[in-house]
Amino acid sequence: MKNLLLALMLTLVLIACKSDNPKPAIEIEGIVGSWKYVATEKIVNEIPTWVAVNGEYDVTFRQDGVILDSRGLPNCCAPKAYIVNGLWFKVKNETAQEISKKCGLVDCMGCPTWNISQSGDELLVFSGCHPRVTTSKYIRN
Repeated sequence: MKNLLLALMLTLVLIACKSDNPKPAIEIEGIVGSWKYVATEKIVNEIPTWVAVNGEYDVTFRQDGVILDSRGLPNCCAPKAYIVNGLWFKVKNETAQEISKKCGLVDCMGCPTWNISQSGDELLVFSGCHPRVTTSKYIRN
């Protein structure tokens, strides 16, 4: 009788457990994680050229699409949606989080949607509205 009760309790405990790390949506699963900002695209003599950036600016894409800065706080001017390798994804802020006190000083003029191209450990982020598009290059941390 004890074994039956123990087995029943163990089964209920296993069923009640939820994963602390929910799976990301398929549209963004390739970009979830930490990325280091390494270059920006500049036009030099009418030719697009990659220019290395100084300093460190890491970002993390959470499983719900929220972008966190290097301190783990949500990005002030994050987009509301992404197009990742051709797939559209709407950001779902599933957990309320404190935002940086500096966000009140930031003028967010970016586009509500970013176009992201991810291939292996390289990420290209096209932000900004047409005709002014800012292209940034990140590598996986």
